[in-house]
Amino acid sequence: MGSSKVSTHEDILQFHCPRFEELPDLDLYMDQVLQVLDTHLYLFIEPGETRVMTKTMINNYVKHGIIYAPVKKKYTRYHLAYLIVVSFLKKVYSMQEISSLLQFQMISYPFERAYNYFCDELEQCLQATFTNQPISHHPATDEDLFAVHLIQHAIQSTVDKIYVQKSMDEVTRRILEKKESSS
Repeated sequence: MGSSKVSTHEDILQFHCPRFEELPDLDLYMDQVLQVLDTHLYLFIEPGETRVMTKTMINNYVKHGIIYAPVKKKYTRYHLAYLIVVSFLKKVYSMQEISSLLQFQMISYPFERAYNYFCDELEQCLQATFTNQPISHHPATDEDLFAVHLIQHAIQSTVDKIYVQKSMDEVTRRILEKKESSS
């Protein structure tokens, strides 16, 4: 899908992270996985890149145990959820850190709950950060507050990086416009 359009703060504010039950409930081949990721995450494609993730990246995540291997070259909604989380966290964290964080979350919570919480928290952080408002973290009412705080901070640091990058893109655009108008 690769979008050449630069995403704006307004675009980011409209972002919806697909919840587990919204992900395709059928097995997908690699090209279909890439299409689904690009469809949902095109706003976050890195400058100079055409995709959120490549086949090589996904194969490396499998090789290094970040995600489990596909069965008969088919990926499930569980793979998609992992890849969505990894696509954000890789902006800030190493693969080893992501692997440890995901393993810790999986021993703390059922998969769907952990993933949907990630989506809720990501949207909250994006909304607050891109509107310069205080972050109102999604409430956590369970016993493992350390796991909750850890993922909140991981998401916040990732969103902070996205904010700075998108803001710098805007700064660069304004500088170029200023130079062009004064020529």
